[in-house]
Amino acid sequence: MDIQITALLSLLETLVTITGGSLSQFLSLTQATPIAILQTFLTFFTIQYALLKIYRTTIYPFYLSPLRHLLGPKNNNLPLLGQFYAIFKSSSPFELPVKWANTWPEAPFIRYLGLGNAELLVMNTPEAHKAVLQTYCYDFVKPEIFARAVGEFVGEGILFAKGVEHRRLRRILQNTLSVPTLKRIMPTLRQGAANLTAFLNKEIGDADGKMYIDAGTVFGRAMLDLTGMTVLGVRLENLKSENPKYNFMTHYHRILDQSPLSGLITILNTTIPIRRFLPLEANRGYQFACREVKRMTLECVHQREREVSLLTTTADNKEDSTLHGPESRGRDMLTMLIQERKNLLKTDDEMTDLEICDQLLAFVVGSHETTASSLTWAIFVLVTRPEIQDKLRAEIIQFVTSPSNPDNNPGTDEEGAYYNAIESLPYLHNFAREVMRLYCPVTASWREAAKDLTICGTFIPAGTAIHFLPAVVNLSKKVWGNDADEFRPERWDSQEELTKMGPYGFMAFSHGPRVCIGKHYGQFNFKMMLVELLSNFRFGSSEEIERDLERNGGRMVGVQNPGPSLRPRGKMMVSVEKLKIGV
Repeated sequence: MDIQITALLSLLETLVTITGGSLSQFLSLTQATPIAILQTFLTFFTIQYALLKIYRTTIYPFYLSPLRHLLGPKNNNLPLLGQFYAIFKSSSPFELPVKWANTWPEAPFIRYLGLGNAELLVMNTPEAHKAVLQTYCYDFVKPEIFARAVGEFVGEGILFAKGVEHRRLRRILQNTLSVPTLKRIMPTLRQGAANLTAFLNKEIGDADGKMYIDAGTVFGRAMLDLTGMTVLGVRLENLKSENPKYNFMTHYHRILDQSPLSGLITILNTTIPIRRFLPLEANRGYQFACREVKRMTLECVHQREREVSLLTTTADNKEDSTLHGPESRGRDMLTMLIQERKNLLKTDDEMTDLEICDQLLAFVVGSHETTASSLTWAIFVLVTRPEIQDKLRAEIIQFVTSPSNPDNNPGTDEEGAYYNAIESLPYLHNFAREVMRLYCPVTASWREAAKDLTICGTFIPAGTAIHFLPAVVNLSKKVWGNDADEFRPERWDSQEELTKMGPYGFMAFSHGPRVCIGKHYGQFNFKMMLVELLSNFRFGSSEEIERDLERNGGRMVGVQNPGPSLRPRGKMMVSVEKLKIGV
């Protein structure tokens, strides 16, 4: 916005300077040489833009901002970098914000300076979270920096929708991501889990009974394959790029697993829009990958639309509940969205192919990355706390071998019964929530005040950036007690602790109108994978994990910072051996 304001002001000043404010001179402006006009404009623009930036970075945040008196870190060691460098160099993306939260536990918001001394507020208390995410939800929007970081890949879907448009998209999508839909796609989900077991069994067989895997890589591939089937109804490696050497998977990994230079460009682009101007391969390759992933997804939408139309025609235009994609047999979100679009036409609403494409891409990224991350950290807990692994496996084995398992009762409604049975396992439920509390895969999100607000006694001017980090509440000692940073599934059995925590003391899926729309899908998928893995395999630690633990104080391995989600720094090597029931 500073660039646009300065450019407009400079243009007006250029016209006044060249014409002397005379109307007749203005009408004969064509007599002035283009070089003279350009030189005058650039002079005004350069001087005024420099002065504006000096004001923004050295005067306003320290002497004039209404936020300057809020509690927060003051040790900005490097000029113009604020806390940016310190956060970047810390052990995790949320280490410093969590430290600040525990230093000022009663402050609703904590102020810190970012790149260019830009002011940011960290939501701190549960009350502040409730106000921003629930009470004043639609008075906050996703800021431009977030759009630059994520929007160029996932497009303008429900992530960036505002007000009425967000409510509309949520109403359309909620049926596609509901519990009944989960039960409908259950065969696809279970097939994905079985595919992972088959892969590990083959690898273990080739390794004479025991092997070491990189948990992050194996679970990432498994979840991406499963997500492709449940979301698009196809295997993603079958979607081909314009360049025959590449497919969806290669471009997708190019986007999420960027090189250091490409990652630096992405970070800088959130503050300074440089993406379109850099001719570097690290930048152009990323842009090409984004375009190709969207093109292939859109092509998939068009193809499925043709298939659905053809099947509808052959059914003599009658409602046909058996419409299906070529691999998922209709148990995928793309087919359901296309069917839902036909229902929208009856209410004078519509959903374009591009809108469907953007929703699908957002869900592919969100569901694949977050579930793979949660599985990786779950295995980390299980190999470093073997007593928890034994207790969780005992509950799972009891379920697998009991009559309550629908697999042991062929006459039951398998889809609904299996979902209900998994959801009824108490220790698995507690374990899953504790993993998502302590190792929440989503490290951060942002909001921006669309108008002046006063929240929890704090005046927040329009345009103020709000930094939302789930770990701030999830690891708060005020909310969870002095053992907040310890993994203890039993805490979820304590009604006293849950009452003290309240609904806004657990932020893994956010809250309010913008609560994660794939919450039920993610939770169940995570639990189902754990049931599959622990009923078939035993997991153990490795020398790499032990060395990393020793370097990091015995509790945590290194974490990527920054990263698209909470990922280990490097490989998470664990041993896997086939489980013998009863041993």
